Amino acid sequence: MRRAVRRATWGLALILLGLGFLLNSLGVTGAHDFLVHWWPLLLVLIGLGEFLSGEIIGGAFWVVIGIVVTLFTDNLVDYTGNVWGIIWPLLVIFIGLRFMLRPAYRRRRWERWSEQDRVSWAAGSSAIFGGAGKKVSSKDFKGTSVSALFGGVKLDLREAKISEEGAVIDVSALFGGVEILVPAKYPVRMDTMALFGGHEDKRDVSKIDENLPTIVVQGEVIFGGIDIKD
Repeated sequence: MRRAVRRATWGLALILLGLGFLLNSLGVTGAHDFLVHWWPLLLVLIGLGEFLSGEIIGGAFWVVIGIVVTLFTDNLVDYTGNVWGIIWPLLVIFIGLRFMLRPAYRRRRWERWSEQDRVSWAAGSSAIFGGAGKKVSSKDFKGTSVSALFGGVKLDLREAKISEEGAVIDVSALFGGVEILVPAKYPVRMDTMALFGGHEDKRDVSKIDENLPTIVVQGEVIFGGIDIKD
């Protein structure tokens, strides 16, 4: 449900933006004003979608950025400096909050599992200004966490058997890259927030068996990337 809300708000924002460009090209009155003055409100819409999907920090970030850009675009505040001089510090603050609060979220979810279940969770891997690698061979793998800060992490799951319930991999990549090696047949669903970054599944999709348990990769990618390979 939450994932559907996020996709719906992002889709609606893109549709409205595209509609604005189309109406402006057709010479419709008011379309130009919307593109020039009110487009930042689409960022607020995205933020509200993040709120509804449970991403409080991400939602607050988009709402604040949308409001700030709207105020300066419409000259509603008396400021003659560089607007980006305000936006970039907000971005840095947002990144800091995400890295501070993400571990707490992971601990809360971890505590919901019994001692027996926790054996199926692999210890997290992290790389700061360097590289790190981890190979998992659990026969009932349920998840792990990966953090890459100005570095790279390789997570090898090719010898692991995914739990019947599926597995969740929490990823935080800031100016870094994460490479996840998974068995060729397992489906992977990406549920990440990407800001100046992205992800790509480089496997042969014809080999994927959708009836097998799904590996969910979630988290945030900021100026970084995630590659899925087999």
